[in-house]
Amino acid sequence: MATNLTPPGPLRLVGNVEANWNRFKELLEQYLAGSDLDGKADKVKTGILLSSLGEECFEIYRSFVFTNDPVTYNDVLKKFEEYCIPKKNILYERHMFFSRTQQQ
Repeated sequence: MATNLTPPGPLRLVGNVEANWNRFKELLEQYLAGSDLDGKADKVKTGILLSSLGEECFEIYRSFVFTNDPVTYNDVLKKFEEYCIPKKNILYERHMFFSRTQQQ
């Protein structure tokens, strides 16, 4: 089925990468749903994801190590989530919160 919808642009890895990733992922999900591709095979959805990410992110994808042989769409999404959304150091965040002082 041909569609006139435009896939999301490349993922920007500058600035707030977490917000850029969340926006890209939401736009991709809307594109897949609008193009009636959300029910397609993982191979098709993975291909659309990788072609939409851009060259810089494709190079990052090539550096990922996957444990299962047939790599699924959700596996690729999870790897990019881990890459784009850093883990927070809870102890450090607590320390910063409790050591703040109120300014006059």
